[in-house]
Amino acid sequence: MPRGADDPVLIDWGSARTGPVPWLELDRVHRWSALDGIVGADELRRFADGLGVDLDDSLPTLRRLALLHHLDLVRWALERRPDRLAREVEEARRAIARCLR
Repeated sequence: MPRGADDPVLIDWGSARTGPVPWLELDRVHRWSALDGIVGADELRRFADGLGVDLDDSLPTLRRLALLHHLDLVRWALERRPDRLAREVEEARRAIARCLR
């Protein structure tokens, strides 16, 4: 949030998201496909095609975005929700394994 021309101020890490379009949407659908199995691989490819994105070229970036998302959730759980730490660590492990393929 800018206060002046050379004086930016970060007000809330929790509101940080990948972007701009189409990355926010593609990141979310990729995670639904790769980690949750909610969206099939063909659906993900059609979605990327509809956005004008070459999925094969974008997969390394999408995997890193998923990894970043899950590592941030581990950090959040450590600080705010220790009751969810085991779950978030397991999700991060899955994202790391996916990223290393």
